[in-house]
Amino acid sequence: MFKPTQNRVLVKPEDAKDRVTAGGIYITAKNEEGARRGIVIVGNGTFKEGQGVIFSRYSADEVTTEDGLLVIIKDDGILATYEND
Repeated sequence: MFKPTQNRVLVKPEDAKDRVTAGGIYITAKNEEGARRGIVIVGNGTFKEGQGVIFSRYSADEVTTEDGLLVIIKDDGILATYEND
């Protein structure tokens, strides 16, 4: 497993879902803009393992592993946290 350096965390992004807008426009998850959600896999003291985070799409470096897609994010790229069920 990766261990991020300095002020970075390792996050497993949640799968985005396709959706239909109120006006009936179909938007695929692949074309979705804006922030993404994920679960912290390896924390750094500020963010704990298992914590839900919302992060900027462009602040993350993607890494493909045998466990699937993971992202490495600096602390300042995380916009918010949420309660993970």
